[in-house]
Amino acid sequence: MLQGTEERNRRMLRARDAMDRAFAQPLDIPALARVAYSSPAHFSRQFRTVFGETPHKYLQRRRVERAMELLRETDRPVTEICLDVGFNSLGTFSLGMVVHTDADLGVMRFLTVTLPDQPDLQLVLMLPGPPAYDDATAAQIRELVTKGGAGGGVIFETDDCRGTYERLRAAGVEFTQEPIERFYGTDCALRDPFGNPIRFTQPPDGPIVVPSAEELRAQA
Repeated sequence: MLQGTEERNRRMLRARDAMDRAFAQPLDIPALARVAYSSPAHFSRQFRTVFGETPHKYLQRRRVERAMELLRETDRPVTEICLDVGFNSLGTFSLGMVVHTDADLGVMRFLTVTLPDQPDLQLVLMLPGPPAYDDATAAQIRELVTKGGAGGGVIFETDDCRGTYERLRAAGVEFTQEPIERFYGTDCALRDPFGNPIRFTQPPDGPIVVPSAEELRAQA
């Protein structure tokens, strides 16, 4: 039994190494399955068993990591970087956000984005690291965020939660929660490759009526 598990792990490592070498290329499950001497259907399940995430999620995370590295260490345009690491468009990489400020401060790259209809609200994109944090602290922060322990998150309002869910799911986004009707509207949830929680919420048609504590417990 142990020998079989070790052999499976070695085959999955070979496939993951192949993904690392060609992370900018489109995901080719049949080709990776051949590298791992597995069928395409079994490969995806075995990959998730060994590494704790699907091949698609692993590839997306590798692309984001490389993009963040290039954003931090170069002055290349964001669109050029997102295409270079394998994303089909800037929208796929940024969920439709627009670059507001992109400045080299010497010790770091100061990069902010805004939503198209909220130009006054800026979000800072920053990797944990110098000058704000030393390497050890940065590693702890990344681990905490990946586990969801940093709290917070981002909530996007949408006019069509189920439509948004279907479009993103068709594009390969993996959700942690399908659209659910709640007292405050309909919402769905996902985590980005670094573990940050993201929700899409569609407000109700009428006023929000907050249930009692007993009603909420009954719905849980």
